[in-house]
Amino acid sequence: GSFLSNNPQIVLDKNVNGNKVFGEDGIPTFQQIGGLNTLTSLAPAPVDFGDLFPLPIIFEHVATSYSSNVWGIELMRTGWLSKSRRGDRGDWDWMAGARYIRFRDQFTFSGTGDVISGNATILSGPSGATTTGPYVSTAGLLADTQFAQTAANYMVGPQVGLRWTKQRGRLSWNTEARFMAAGNFQTIRQVGSVAQQTDINAAHYTHLPIVNNFTQLTMSSSGGSTNNVLAPVQVDTPFLHPATVYHVSHPIAFSPIGEFRFDMRYQIFRNIQATVGWTGMVLGGIARSTNMVSYTLPDMGIVPGRNQQVMFIQGLNFGFTVNR
Repeated sequence: GSFLSNNPQIVLDKNVNGNKVFGEDGIPTFQQIGGLNTLTSLAPAPVDFGDLFPLPIIFEHVATSYSSNVWGIELMRTGWLSKSRRGDRGDWDWMAGARYIRFRDQFTFSGTGDVISGNATILSGPSGATTTGPYVSTAGLLADTQFAQTAANYMVGPQVGLRWTKQRGRLSWNTEARFMAAGNFQTIRQVGSVAQQTDINAAHYTHLPIVNNFTQLTMSSSGGSTNNVLAPVQVDTPFLHPATVYHVSHPIAFSPIGEFRFDMRYQIFRNIQATVGWTGMVLGGIARSTNMVSYTLPDMGIVPGRNQQVMFIQGLNFGFTVNR
């Protein structure tokens, strides 16, 4: 936040924490010795981070997207565990082998804003004082910002399981439970750009007092005038530069995985079966893209330690089995 001293050339940062340490145009920082009537009442002082003030983050257009996919392959050896003499009790098989699963998801964000220009009458405060002159405004301090964050989980390890099968005529039921102890080799990548419309040398970085986080404008142009327009507050941001975003992290985690399958099969011909069923899978130690984004300036980042999420996947499956 800002306020005007009696010198029209000086705008001082608001003393949020009340310690009488101010900043002229954001930087450098000054300390109040007496009143604010003259410049000589200000003396150099360290930067006061206690005067940080939240600013509205505004975009004219925002678009987000999320996508994910899972793929895997397994090699299993199967043997009879028990074979019932009565068909109504079903048979049990054991399974053991190795499996590879890849889970990958991506989160994207795009926020853009247009530049507004014209002549404006600026309401400087609750007292009603106004200033008239050229006005140029970007639609948000961080316009334009785009980034994409991808989290890839490469899981490999041994797997064991049990299968129960029961058949009655052409119809059969098949239930499987599997457990996998996997090493998860993760790659989290973030690419993009921040505040590409920011120009630290542009004249539109105007110091304006904050009135309810917005500035009331009466904007005029060749097409006429519009009263009581609300526009984003324009402030000097000396540490905010257009930035390119690129971060990569390669953590390793342990991922226990459990899977349950239920299938129903119908013998169409001697060598052909139709299958329909349900599969559910619980995966631990998973990195997800959405909750590992560090929304910090100037160049964002990847939040460490959030790569141990638990995820549940389920779905219906159908197909045909051909025995030769």
